[in-house]
Amino acid sequence: MNLFAVSSLVTATISLSSGLFVYLKNRKRFLNKIFALFMLSIAVWSFGLANLAVAPNELKGLFWDRFLYFGSLFIPSLFFHFTLTFIGLLKERKKLLIVAYIFSFLFLILNFTPLFRAGMISARALHFNYLPKPGPVYPFFPLMFLFYISYSLYLMFKTYRITTGVARNQIKYVLLSAIIGFGGGSTTFLPAFGIKASPVGNFLVAFYAVILVYAIITYRLMDITVVMTRGGVLAGTYAFIIGVPAFVASVGRLWLMGVMGDLWWVPPLGLFAGFALVGPFIALFLIQKLEAKDRERDRRMEEDLERTGQGMIEINDVERLVKLIPRYLTKFYYARLEVKITHATTSLLDKDRKEYVLKSTSGARRVSLERTLPEEENPISIWFEKIVPVIKEKRFVKQRELDVLQREDIDFWLKEERLLRLGEYIKPNLVELKKLMVELRAVLCVPSFYQDRLLGFLILGEKEKGLFNPRELALFFRLARYAALAIRSAQLSQDLQKAYATIAQEDRMSAMGQLAASFAHEINNPVAIIISGIELSLMSLRDDLLKAQSLEEKEKIIKDVEDKLEKIKGEAFRISHIIGRIMGYVRASDKDFMPLSLKELIETTLGLVQYPIRLRKIEVVKEIPEDLPQIRGVAGDLQEVFLNLFNNALEAMEGMPSGTINILARTVGNNPQMAEIKVADTGCGIPAENLRKVFNFLFTTKLQGTGVGLSVSYDKIRKHEGTMDVESEVGKGTTFTIRLPVWKGGE
Repeated sequence: MNLFAVSSLVTATISLSSGLFVYLKNRKRFLNKIFALFMLSIAVWSFGLANLAVAPNELKGLFWDRFLYFGSLFIPSLFFHFTLTFIGLLKERKKLLIVAYIFSFLFLILNFTPLFRAGMISARALHFNYLPKPGPVYPFFPLMFLFYISYSLYLMFKTYRITTGVARNQIKYVLLSAIIGFGGGSTTFLPAFGIKASPVGNFLVAFYAVILVYAIITYRLMDITVVMTRGGVLAGTYAFIIGVPAFVASVGRLWLMGVMGDLWWVPPLGLFAGFALVGPFIALFLIQKLEAKDRERDRRMEEDLERTGQGMIEINDVERLVKLIPRYLTKFYYARLEVKITHATTSLLDKDRKEYVLKSTSGARRVSLERTLPEEENPISIWFEKIVPVIKEKRFVKQRELDVLQREDIDFWLKEERLLRLGEYIKPNLVELKKLMVELRAVLCVPSFYQDRLLGFLILGEKEKGLFNPRELALFFRLARYAALAIRSAQLSQDLQKAYATIAQEDRMSAMGQLAASFAHEINNPVAIIISGIELSLMSLRDDLLKAQSLEEKEKIIKDVEDKLEKIKGEAFRISHIIGRIMGYVRASDKDFMPLSLKELIETTLGLVQYPIRLRKIEVVKEIPEDLPQIRGVAGDLQEVFLNLFNNALEAMEGMPSGTINILARTVGNNPQMAEIKVADTGCGIPAENLRKVFNFLFTTKLQGTGVGLSVSYDKIRKHEGTMDVESEVGKGTTFTIRLPVWKGGE
């Protein structure tokens, strides 16, 4: 077993597979093409080296030696080309690259002359049957190789130091893999100069491709997104099956030869056979574990997403909702799914200001919330509302790849001529979009659409390790859709509350208008008395005083005037009392809960409807105990509730010769912490089919009714942590029952 041959074949296989994989994943990207050619050159070199190590004669040795240099001679120039393209220095170092290719082609021509190779020599002690004897030009190739590889690593390291985020991690893994790969591969130069080299170094070349594959999986290197699958597990398992026996044979060969002589190869081969036997079972076990873990993760993600979506829909406050989403992503997701994000930020459309406003941010590296974007002409809305529909129509990529905007995608679209040709505005917008994403430190931008309108967007920073995988992108997209529904629901709820409040205020003003009409009648009477009293006094006072002859007559006149003034004063106090009742109702709008006397509250409210009660000859029967506990409430709200009930009772008894309003207040027998108030009338009653609808918003059977009063009253009682019920019988009357909590000392 020639371990140099084995290690070279492993390297050739992995290199060729990696190159094809990268190329086929994105055939149009120049970086992928250069990488594929570079890996092909390594594969050609490794395959030739493997055959050279076991060449049976000098002629075949010469053939495979020339063959391997078809790959080896282009390794430094292709790697330098790849490095310059990868770190964005191709234009600045283009001349030096041309020199590299000139050297490669020159050495390729000299490869067929004695200047490069003076002949073939036997070299069994160096793990080869035959090796080339270096010609006078040959040493210049290792020097050229060393210069361009070292310079490439230097440029990569220099770029690594000034780069951040995902790009920094990408460069790190390329740099690490190159150091390991070229460090091991350079040992193959030694046998040509008569220096024995261990084949272990040659195995390290294969690790170059392995580390790059890891970088592709974890950091989307070269614009490739990969998910670890069964193939990855099988590849890892069989790499172990081949690698361990090869390592044992390489390291322990001398010891094994001393113990077992010519049969030294039996233990490594036995290891290989044993591992090959149990390998499929190990791979199957690992695949099952991996798939079980993925299923569990997916299940947890789905459950968390459903709970989050349901929770968001139940939140009716937009401000609270947009603050919840970033905290959920950065904190809860890290605790449950170990997904750590540098920051999450929400932006929401402000319809009044006509701009998108950053509302909330969370994470270790929060962004400033001062940035705003106009509603119409901003890079994000142009991308999602104008450019993405064009891409979908032309089917440049799969639709799901456009659900979420990734910052790295912008570079791809900036080079996509098919897209750029569709509109002059596209390229400038993509440039501005990338600037904006960098400014916001955004790796992802997830839109929240409701129907065709962009309500806002979610901005995500970098993931602590690796890139967001397709499952996470799909999760964020679904979360954004839930958020859009929740935000729209909350907006509609708030709009409805505003409309509800407006209608309720209008209903209150309508009630005040009715009161004003009632009070006008009450005030007109004392005003008429005051005016007539003053007029009579003015008309008779002077004449009576002039006619009076005696002191007794004058005192009598003064006494008459005093009586009239006292009457005027009484009527003025009456007007003041009426106005006081009006002002008490208007001012009773405190929003703080406080202890209230039910008796005073009801008496005050009855005073507001005193005139129509007296006018219609309605009898009011009150049963309110003096020792009734104080209730907990807002005076203005409860006064509005009782006024509505009294007005409804009066309307129900309209047209009747007489009627009765019964008011009963007491504590609930089985629950002394609740006070019960019953307001009953002897009016027309409510039909059974309407009884369950009376508390519905905008439900009314009155020609001039609004359908708001009882609905508002019901809501106010609920806000007081109370209940409100109704019983009625047509032709007999209606009873409303209200239960309110009593005041607890220390509240």
